Order: sequence, then C-alpha cells, then structure tokens
Amino acid sequence: MKKQILAFISAIGLVSSVLPVTVSAKIVSGNYEALEYYENSGYIEIVGCETDVTEVIIPEIINNKPVTKIAEKAFKDCNDLISVTIPETIIYIGTNAFTSCENLKDIQMPETYIEIKRGAFHGTKWYQSHRYESVTYLGNMVYSSQGDLPSEITIKDGTLGIGESVFYTRDDVTKINLPDSLQVIGEEAFYYSGLTSLEIPDSVIFIGEDAFKGLKLESLTVGENNAYFASKDNILYNKDFTEFIFIPSTVTQVEIPDTITEIPNGAFENYKNLTSVILPASLEIIGEHAFDNTGISEIKIPKTVTTIKNYAFAYCDLESITFEEGMTILPSDLVTVETIYCGVDENGQPDGWTEYSYEFNGGFLHSYALKKIYLPNTLEIIEENVFGNCNNYKHQFDIYYNSTRADWQKVNICKEDNAILESGGNEAILKANMHYLPDSDTILAGDVNLDGRVSVLDGVILQKYLLNQYNLSKYEFERADLNQDGVVNIYDLCLLKKNLVS
Repeated sequence: MKKQILAFISAIGLVSSVLPVTVSAKIVSGNYEALEYYENSGYIEIVGCETDVTEVIIPEIINNKPVTKIAEKAFKDCNDLISVTIPETIIYIGTNAFTSCENLKDIQMPETYIEIKRGAFHGTKWYQSHRYESVTYLGNMVYSSQGDLPSEITIKDGTLGIGESVFYTRDDVTKINLPDSLQVIGEEAFYYSGLTSLEIPDSVIFIGEDAFKGLKLESLTVGENNAYFASKDNILYNKDFTEFIFIPSTVTQVEIPDTITEIPNGAFENYKNLTSVILPASLEIIGEHAFDNTGISEIKIPKTVTTIKNYAFAYCDLESITFEEGMTILPSDLVTVETIYCGVDENGQPDGWTEYSYEFNGGFLHSYALKKIYLPNTLEIIEENVFGNCNNYKHQFDIYYNSTRADWQKVNICKEDNAILESGGNEAILKANMHYLPDSDTILAGDVNLDGRVSVLDGVILQKYLLNQYNLSKYEFERADLNQDGVVNIYDLCLLKKNLVS
C-alpha cells in the first residue's frame, strides 16, 4: 500500500513532506488574520478560527509554506461563519472540521482532489440544503448520500473521489457506475453496502482502508490499463499480484497467484462459501485464522511454506491435507511469554528469576472433520501441537506416509510431557491409523500393516477395515486381498485367521 500512497502523492503534484497523514512534529503555532495555525516542517495546518468571523478565505501560503490541512474540529465554535473559500493547496479536511458552523451556506471548493473526513460539513446550512439529494457532491468529490437511494447509481463525469463512508451500510445500493475520471475511493466508502458487482476504472490510483469491507460481490473487475490494481477470481490485488486488497465473502474457488508469499491474518476467515483453494509454489506464510471456519475440504501445502500460524485452518470442513514432497518441517506457531519475578535477598540485594510459559497453537487446531493426512518422505520434524484437538474425541484419522515404517521412526515428533500437549498436541498423530510404503516390492499375503511379517495385528487392522473403522492404502489392500480376487471382504479375514492358526 505504500507504493500506492506515493503514487497518489505524485499524481496530485505534491511532495511527501506535505502529506498530512505523515505529520511531522509541530514546531510553531501562530495566527494569520482570523485563523490559527500550526507550522510544520513542510506545510501549514489550520487548527482554529476566531469565533465571530462571518467569512473566511483560507490562504494558499503562510510563511512561504503551503497550507495543506484543515484540522479536526478546526472551526468548531464558529457559529457565525457564512462563507468559506478553500484553496487548491488544501488536500485534507479533518473530521467534523466545520460541523458546528450551523450558518455556513457558501463553500467555495477547488477543482482538485481533497480528502474529506467523515462529517466535515455536517450540521451546516449547506448540508441541509442538499438533504433531498440522494448523492451530494462537494467540488469534484462525492461527499455523502442521504435519504432513499436508487438501487443503481451513476457517479457523474469529472468526479475525482468518493469520500470516506459515503455509502456506509447502504444496502439499498446494489450497483454503482464509476466514471473514468475517478482517482480515489475513500476509507469505508462502500462498507457493508448492498453492492453485488463492481467495475473499477483505469483511472483509480488509491483505495482507502476497508473501502469494500463486507461486500458480497458476485463480480469484481478492474480496467485492464489500471496501473495500480488488478483482479482475479473476483479478488482485488495490487497491480503485480503480490498483495491482497479485497476478498469478497462470496468467493467459492480460488487459485492464488504464484506471486503471493503470504496470506494475511484472517484473509478468508468465516468464508463458508469457499470450498476450493490452490496455494501457490511461492507461498511462505499462512496467517492466523487465514482459512478459519471455511468450507474447504482438502488442501495441499506447498513445500515453500515455513510458517502456519495459529488457527490458520481451525474449525473448517477440512478432511484431507497433503504436505508436498520436499517439506522437512510441519510448523506450528509457538508463542513464548517471558515472565520476570524480582525481589530482594536477605541482604537487600536484587534477587530475580525468569519463568517462561509456552502456548502451543497449531495451524490445524480444531479441524474436527479431518480424516486424511498425506506426509512427504522428506519430513524430518513435526512441531508442537500442529494438529491440536483435530478430532481426538471424534474418530481417528489416517496418516499416509510416503516412505517405510523404518523411515517414519526417524521423524522427530515433538511430544514433550506437558498438560497442553496431553490435551491436544500431537496425541492425535500418535493415535492415528498409520499407512506406510512396503520395504520391498515383494507382496507378503496377509502383511496388512507392511511390517514384513504376518501377525495378529494384521488381523485387527483387517477387521477394523471391514467395520469401516480403517482405510486401506493401495499397498495394504494388495496384501489384505489374500485370495487375489480384487475385493477385500470377510473371506480374506477368514483366510488370514486360518493362516495365523496354522
């Protein structure tokens, strides 16, 4: 987003030193005619005014510095103010800047973009005079929306920006047509409104925080020649597809571009419509609650992933997880809290000690639907609590390890003796139905668990399979099919028991 801000500054012909959202230290306060101001290192900020003034013409320059900002509630006590003229140097008008100016009816605005914060001119005669307009314009900005709105709105040509919270929670608006002149969409501009489709024109260079939050868009597109934004699968990205800008809750299938390295915290949280996700080979980090409570039933984790944060896949419909070959560590997010206790010894000297407490939060915590996990033969370490409380109290899941039983014994499964792990931790892994590759290509009939011999344990596994309590892998099925008829049934179990007895 920093790149977008810098580009926006450049587009309106300003240098970064005068941008009001990056305010430098206040160094001088002063008065200019009826106005009070703060002089900053690169610009002037209007902060107050004489309360009995009736007309204000804000200058472009004070002390050889541009006047760029009108502060929050700057004219809060100016009840007699009737007319104000705002120069082209102003790029920011703060929250409730003129709200108390109940007699203000004449506002002269420049034909440039100005960031106007919420309620800047509410309560004025000017605002009251526009109360019957569905969409209110101020200069080249959309300032507010009032009353009953039509389901489809067309913003007039020449408009440069849509102000902060203009269509905030307006669920009566389902479609909006944006002009090719539009450059800025302000913070929370369409927050939880009723829009079902959106076309962002080539001209848009900046989108404020939470501008589209809560939208249930069925269609989201960006002009092909837009220099700052792009879309794919109805998801809004920056132009080079390295950053998510907005993800509608209506998405059902997503193939994340191979330019993404991190999925942010909560990116798809509570998106129950989401049933399919393809993660890119570039991915390194999956954030907290990234897919929490979604409808995805299976996921493949690329070998490039080094961090799966707390609750990344918690409470989702996930049944199958495949970890790509080449992955050496199944990561969990281990939070360490350091607590220092200090006191004094018998001689009155400082005496302290340090305690460390650990919170093990796995990325697949509470994935109760989990049934199958596919692990690569490159695996070396399974960190603490990766599958904490997945389905310990529901049913066992099946782990398919892409190597032999002997290789599995070399994998370091963190299973320290502490209460947290005992109640969740890796107990689920230790209790899982394990499936291995055979040590050799030789098929030993009845060796269902692939341990190189036929024993009572093979009979137990085969019986569990017949009771739908165990899933046979390809290799296990070959060895469980004792009569080689392509079916594993009670007859094979009888043959196995007969072989064991004899």
